[in-house]
Amino acid sequence: MALARRVGLGFASRGKVSDCVAWAERARSTGLESVWFHDSYFERDAVTYASAVASQVEEIGVGLGALNPFTRHPVLIAMTVSALDEMAPSRIRLGLGSALPLRLGQMGIPYEPDDAATRTVSTIDTLHALWKGERLPPGKPGLPPLQPMFPPVHRVPIYVAGYRSPIMVVAGQKGDGYLARPAESIPGLQKLLRVMRRAAKDAGRDPQSIDVAGYLLTFIDETRRDALNRAKRDPFVIYMMSILSDVTLRRAGFEPENRDRIATKWRAEDYTGAGALIADELLDAYILCGTRREVAERAHAYHEAGMSLPLLQPVVQEEAQVTALLEAAVLYGSAEVGSAARVSLEAQRKTFAQDARNRLGGLWEIARPFSFTASTVPVAAGGALAALAGAFDPWLFLATLVGAVALHVGTNVTNEIYDVRKGVDTIVSPRASHAIVKGRISERAAYRFAIAAFAVAVLVGLYLTSVRGWPIVALGIVGLVGGYTYTAPPFQYKFGPVGIPLVFLLMGPLMVIGSFYAVSGLFDLRAVAASIPVGLLVAAILHGNEWRDISEDARAGAATFSVRAGRGAAHWLYVALVVGAYLALSAGVVFGLLPTWTLLAMLSLPLLVRQIRSSELGATGQQRAIAMIDLETAQLHAAFGFFGLTFRGPRERFWDRMTATGLTLGALALATDRDARRTRIGPREVALGLGSAAGLYGLFRMGDPIARKVMPRGGEQIGDIYALRSLRTKEELVARLALIIGPAEELFWRGFVQSRAGYVTSTLLYGGAHVVTENATLLGAATVAGAYWGLLRALGMPLGALVISHVAWDIWIFLVAPTEDVAD
Repeated sequence: MALARRVGLGFASRGKVSDCVAWAERARSTGLESVWFHDSYFERDAVTYASAVASQVEEIGVGLGALNPFTRHPVLIAMTVSALDEMAPSRIRLGLGSALPLRLGQMGIPYEPDDAATRTVSTIDTLHALWKGERLPPGKPGLPPLQPMFPPVHRVPIYVAGYRSPIMVVAGQKGDGYLARPAESIPGLQKLLRVMRRAAKDAGRDPQSIDVAGYLLTFIDETRRDALNRAKRDPFVIYMMSILSDVTLRRAGFEPENRDRIATKWRAEDYTGAGALIADELLDAYILCGTRREVAERAHAYHEAGMSLPLLQPVVQEEAQVTALLEAAVLYGSAEVGSAARVSLEAQRKTFAQDARNRLGGLWEIARPFSFTASTVPVAAGGALAALAGAFDPWLFLATLVGAVALHVGTNVTNEIYDVRKGVDTIVSPRASHAIVKGRISERAAYRFAIAAFAVAVLVGLYLTSVRGWPIVALGIVGLVGGYTYTAPPFQYKFGPVGIPLVFLLMGPLMVIGSFYAVSGLFDLRAVAASIPVGLLVAAILHGNEWRDISEDARAGAATFSVRAGRGAAHWLYVALVVGAYLALSAGVVFGLLPTWTLLAMLSLPLLVRQIRSSELGATGQQRAIAMIDLETAQLHAAFGFFGLTFRGPRERFWDRMTATGLTLGALALATDRDARRTRIGPREVALGLGSAAGLYGLFRMGDPIARKVMPRGGEQIGDIYALRSLRTKEELVARLALIIGPAEELFWRGFVQSRAGYVTSTLLYGGAHVVTENATLLGAATVAGAYWGLLRALGMPLGALVISHVAWDIWIFLVAPTEDVAD
């Protein structure tokens, strides 16, 4: 696909190399001319990224821009480009500049502005000589000359990079092209090109023969207002605004004083304060912010100013921004845009649906629903203990659950607000929600949301107080104060070393014991025992977050345990918390404080193993391994808490527990397992599913008489299983089995667990989940069914077919043609 105008992509040397290779391939397939990589200090090596693209992506040009002779000797540059030229003949472009004086100073490398042009000229001469195979005199007398040991390269154009007049003279005299830096204004570009063209004429060259390329930093969003707001919160954009020179600012009509104020905030790492100082006009002059079409229109404006090869560069190198940027590049390259008048910011309006979607999405994001296990599991544990005590009230349980989640939402949102204010969360922070820092929702709207959530918790508390009395008031006050001051003044205990123990107490003992009392009106030592493992895992969620964010917290001045103790101690505390939960549960059972069936939580051990493996990788410095540690620990917490709630409790609520557990485990599988999310059901899956269900049903028809004869209480136990049908209507049971229970079990056991633990382990765990029923026949039946479906999965049967098989078998054997008919 050929475009009418030349256009390329620019990337900083950051992120996964494989991502950049994939983006380069997409750029090639859409007709872009070239892909360029910054030699960005202090990120990654640009040559490595360029080498990967040169060797794996055909046809597209590959640019290095810009290397410099201060950190790379000219001979080394010649050697590097020679190797690249072999991988991509005639496709390599070399940007050559002097590097930023700030970065050279940080590395202790001497730099004089007047020396930059001289070094650039000598480097160009050295490169040309070596690429021709010519010898060069030695740098020290008495030594042999430099003899290049590589074949002459194909023509590699050299783009001179810089923004001072002496460098522009070099570009006019010796450059094959000129490479404009990121964040160059149109007036600044025009003035620099005038200097270059005048120098070219003086040197007897045709100014039009000098190719002009330039990086154009971009932010794309639904409106320019959204894009501007997002750019103002990005640390890199703030950095670029803070280092603009006096000359550069005055060329675009700005005074340097505001730049100095921005720089002061940037050096103090007060990104929120720095972003607030950046005017729309300042940002608009140096960054392309707006919709895809607006970015393409702005690129065309640079084209009219003399830039023949705009290199669109995403400020944030993420999939969504790169995809949008490629679309903008195609709009520009296909000549679908011209010099249309820009729509004023005031005239831009989102549709009501867009605005509502953004606001609701932002509220959902800052509520952090993935963490709700930290409030629902303790309440569920308290409710389960109330049911064991024979004092379960469903309405009080529901009210307690709503109040706990509302309190949790208020805490999460307050946490988001103060993390942004303190500078802990920025647009590049891992796992931060980004809704506030990207401007999707304002701090004021977030604060109103938090107050509303706390108000719901207060109303629920008043209702529970009217039923259970004043102890609820004490529990509620502690919960409200603890939730709000988690990150808000005056305590802000999240940012100190006591955050972990306080979260353990608030989300463990306080919430489990409080929920048990709210539902039953009782206090019991069993609630204390149950609260310890639950609280340890909630503390692990917080600590995992602390450990992962140790660098951001340290920069923001937070003194968390992880910051004070270091990464090694943080790793071992995380392991101690997650393993300690299982040890505490076992101790509770051993000492008779917890019933044996609570050991069902051990079925979550595959998740524990996953977390320990990830933590070990994180301890070696592989931050990517713990990037999702808070989410994954929340999943472990959910599995740990809900596994034991299915089979124990009032018999009349068996189907409610089965459904609730199915929803939980199914959601867990969908959230964590890519194959589960890709499950599809078509004619092939239906045919395979029905056929395999028939096969399993045949096995059970043959096995039923044997089980009744071999098992001492086989007939009685089979009868107990089928008696559960009387608890609900047939239509309701079909709906529960077909829509929730059957699909959830397959997605979780054969999708999530078997892919991680293997066939044998997952089969044993599936059967073991039924131990607490004390029904040996059910245990055997579950193990046989699990082994059957697990074997089919191991042999390659799609998950969609297994879902059909499980649902069809459940309905047929339980409701349509029960095996108990064989004995009648």
